[in-house]
Amino acid sequence: MSEEFLVDPQRVEVAPQATTVENIALGRYTLPNFYTKVNLLKLLLKLPDFQKTMVFVKSKKRADLVEQCLKEEFSESLGVLHSNKAQNTRMHTLV
Repeated sequence: MSEEFLVDPQRVEVAPQATTVENIALGRYTLPNFYTKVNLLKLLLKLPDFQKTMVFVKSKKRADLVEQCLKEEFSESLGVLHSNKAQNTRMHTLV
């Protein structure tokens, strides 16, 4: 279809798709329910290898719930990113 509308189309890629930076480790845990996941997350975040960690959840509401569950133990180093947060809050979270 591109040949129909473009003259000599070229594909340019900055990096191969789905690559991970060498010093980043990816992991996935399958657990039975939300609170079991939060408890595992609490244990993992106390390990030295998990000093900088991103956790992905399926909704803004779930992100806020995870924050509430972790706030007591990790309030100094915890931040939440989603579209309902102000831009300056998001930037502060990333620092």
